[in-house]
Amino acid sequence: MALLHYLHEMKDTWDLQVVAAHVEHGLRGTPSIKDAEFVEEWCREHSVYFEKVHLSLADKVKQDKGSVQKTARQARYEFLGNVMIRWGAQKLATAHHGDDQVETMLMKQTSGRALIGEMGIPVKREEAYGVIIRPLLSVTKEEILAYCQKEGVTYREDESNKKDDYLRNRFRKRILPFLKEEEPEVHSHLQKLSEWMNEDRKYIEAMAESEIKKSVISKQPDEITISVPCWASLPVSLQRRGIPLLLKYLFRDKEPELSSIHIEDCLRLISGTSPSGQLDLRQGLMVVRSYEKCRFTMERRVENRNTEEKRSLKVPGETVWNGHKVTARISDQLPPAWKEKDIFVCELEGLPLPLTVRGRQPADRIRPAGMKGRQKVNRIFIDEKVDKSIRDHWPVIVDGEGDILWLPLLKNLRERSLQHKASLF
Repeated sequence: MALLHYLHEMKDTWDLQVVAAHVEHGLRGTPSIKDAEFVEEWCREHSVYFEKVHLSLADKVKQDKGSVQKTARQARYEFLGNVMIRWGAQKLATAHHGDDQVETMLMKQTSGRALIGEMGIPVKREEAYGVIIRPLLSVTKEEILAYCQKEGVTYREDESNKKDDYLRNRFRKRILPFLKEEEPEVHSHLQKLSEWMNEDRKYIEAMAESEIKKSVISKQPDEITISVPCWASLPVSLQRRGIPLLLKYLFRDKEPELSSIHIEDCLRLISGTSPSGQLDLRQGLMVVRSYEKCRFTMERRVENRNTEEKRSLKVPGETVWNGHKVTARISDQLPPAWKEKDIFVCELEGLPLPLTVRGRQPADRIRPAGMKGRQKVNRIFIDEKVDKSIRDHWPVIVDGEGDILWLPLLKNLRERSLQHKASLF
């Protein structure tokens, strides 16, 4: 009400058109409805344009299993943004004040969220629908109340502000009075700290963004893969700022509910001595490291060993299995590039048929060309540093007796005495 009164008083001096927008969240019953009616009546008496909406958020909070305050905030700003668009407004002024700033900064630092995003409430923030401004961040609640008394501004008190149910209220009632007693200007000092830290953060993030691009191997809407060695070459300060940048890309418009603990977990996974590992973080985010690659993904990938049934290999002909195409030919001449990893040549005579392409199986063992004894297929994947997420989708070529002939692009698994004229490749 103090902000509304002040902007109304200054509208001619600053050439403003003032529109008041009120959200009744449907969470406090009759008192909340009376609040909306009070503001509407004030606007009518002072010829101020008024917009309101009545919501019913209780059911949505239960359905989404989220916090009341977060759900209410999202719904509130969605409505306010629509009002701005409807009126062609350039600024949205909210009445956050110095006490709110102290509470917010303490809450963020206590929970470890101060490293992600703004350290406190920004004086202004650009959104798709316009700019949010907070003209009262430099003044305390006591100063606002004094203004209301001097100017005769009437207001209503939200009784939920007195409850200990909300974390902010507990900071407000228990911590803030002590800080003000020790330092009356604590709100000014923390406001300056917030502004300085945000400026520093933006500078470091710009440096981090420039360097991190060099470590990105691939980028899709719901997934980013980075090079572990390239990432490890960056200063730790840029790595810390880089994790939130990757998350910001993945979450887009959503706000990640992550803290400094999650950032440290990600850094340990990327920089650790273990060649592979996985983090299952909040909101569907997964971080998967496999050797020299680390994947940040919003897609929960479920391992599926038998994504496709085994298929008989057409000889000669083409066989498609799980997105891979295998071509078989019979010839009495070696192909020009027969020693390459994507070509396997073997003697046709005596070869047990039919040939089959399938996925790997837990007990798979092979007899590599030039080696005595057998070797686990899984060991080959490890030695060749094949990403764990694709091992179960890798084609395995076996003969009619079930012996493995070839792991395409990895190993030839049987001795090849090419003495006969007819060969298969």
